[in-house]
Amino acid sequence: MYPGLYQHQQEDIARFRDATEIALFTEMGLGKTATVLYIAMHKFIKKDIDFLLYVAPNDVHRQVAVEQVPLWLHGKIDYEVQCFGGRGGAKKTHPFYRPKGTHLHILVVNIDTFSTPDKWRDIVEFSNTRKTFIVCDEATVLKNPAAKRTERMLYEFNDVVRRRKTIISSKPKTVARAILTGTPATNGVMDLWSLMEFLRPNYFGRNWHSFRNHYCMLAAITTSYGATQIMLTQSLWEGIKNCNNYGTAYAIFGITKDTYDTVQMQSHYKGAYKNEEELRELIAPVSVFRLLKDCVDMPPQTFNKKVVGMSDAQRQAYKDMESELLAMYRGAEASAANKLSALVRLAQISSGFIVQEKYNQYTPDEFELTMDELDVLPGEAVWLGKEIPKLEALYRDVEASSKPCIIITRFTCEAARIYEDLSKDYSCMLWTGWKKEGSMEEFKDGKYQVMVANIRCVSRGFNLQNASQMFFYSNTFSLEDRLQTEGRIFRIGQRLPTNYTDYITEGTIDLKVVGALRQKRALLDYIRGTSLTSFITEEDELTIGGYN
Repeated sequence: MYPGLYQHQQEDIARFRDATEIALFTEMGLGKTATVLYIAMHKFIKKDIDFLLYVAPNDVHRQVAVEQVPLWLHGKIDYEVQCFGGRGGAKKTHPFYRPKGTHLHILVVNIDTFSTPDKWRDIVEFSNTRKTFIVCDEATVLKNPAAKRTERMLYEFNDVVRRRKTIISSKPKTVARAILTGTPATNGVMDLWSLMEFLRPNYFGRNWHSFRNHYCMLAAITTSYGATQIMLTQSLWEGIKNCNNYGTAYAIFGITKDTYDTVQMQSHYKGAYKNEEELRELIAPVSVFRLLKDCVDMPPQTFNKKVVGMSDAQRQAYKDMESELLAMYRGAEASAANKLSALVRLAQISSGFIVQEKYNQYTPDEFELTMDELDVLPGEAVWLGKEIPKLEALYRDVEASSKPCIIITRFTCEAARIYEDLSKDYSCMLWTGWKKEGSMEEFKDGKYQVMVANIRCVSRGFNLQNASQMFFYSNTFSLEDRLQTEGRIFRIGQRLPTNYTDYITEGTIDLKVVGALRQKRALLDYIRGTSLTSFITEEDELTIGGYN
């Protein structure tokens, strides 16, 4: 029916072409953009819509406008497309002058436009006067319900009745909506509330707080600032498990009866979530989950780990940071204001460097909100000696690996150090927010043997099937970062087995990071209805479980 598309795309188009609520939870590389553009084309031909608003992350939105729309719609219908927002984006939001109904008007917008004070207003006004189909690509950009851009995406395209700050009713002004992402719950089930609230107001019949209490297991902890709710950790779970009755558990942990019953039914800690089966059934009518390996004949993926030791300087710095929240090396001093900030300081030491005191000025609130986003530039890092075991292990593996290969880091200073060292022996490119040397087109054309990239800069929008080897020197706590980055080389068109290697410094926070990613991946696989596909082994799981 639709030439050039895979069977799974044909099936999804047939299922959703007349739907008003569409959730394509399909893995990276499965052609979600093509699928939703064909759905939009069908709706336009039926005269259900005359305007397509396509919202996507920066850089991704330009590829949709310049590459994907012409690729799939050219010659099939009359359309006009404009790209707005981000570098090189248009400055006007009302480019359309042809009469309604003669063309499908397409506006591709950077999601960050909805974070600006005013630029989003024209887009909303224009959309609300048309028969609009809104597509939100990489929809996890909406996962934080308190963010301005999320609030605007959720409610500015609706007729909303409020009583002060409380929303009494919310009805869409649009004809249809779609969300696209292969990673709908990478940070827990709470990610799903905003996604589904955008798709249909009051989708779950619960506000955010009610949703959180129903699907998350929470404990009430009293601090000097008062009582606060936190997700159940393994140690809290074990404490609740040892309580003989609910009254005792409530008095100590402040949990609900539902949480107590859930813990008592479990044989071991499975994460801080409950009622997952109910949640999966609720989203099933409007969603489809697909894995790349189930839809296309793909080569195998292999996940490896390399456990390395620490240098003497690393070991001393790590010990001091753990016990004193302070580490010093050759006149440089790094400190942590609290245990939360110490987690990142420990991760930095496990990678071989500390951050000088003057660059550590973050308040606890800022730190908690941006823990994964914090970066370290080359001039801010002090390396703990010339020989770092983790670096040496990486360099040996790069030497032995096939080329081209890709090295992923969490911090920019790591990428800069690795790029500088490897450029002595290989043709290398650097891809960070701080500096870019080379281009993606040149890498795909074979000009470079090695790409060194910051995870946040490379995780979205790039097709890098010419490489099959990926080395993770360090990770964030974000499963979305991890899966999106893995998907750059594991996608349609890849013919070679893909290999991923993680570097874990023995006895450090690296184990916690990998453990957190594993737990989140298990939850995501459960919601998908698939078996666990982890990049660590059962043996690792035992090690992680024993780390305190």
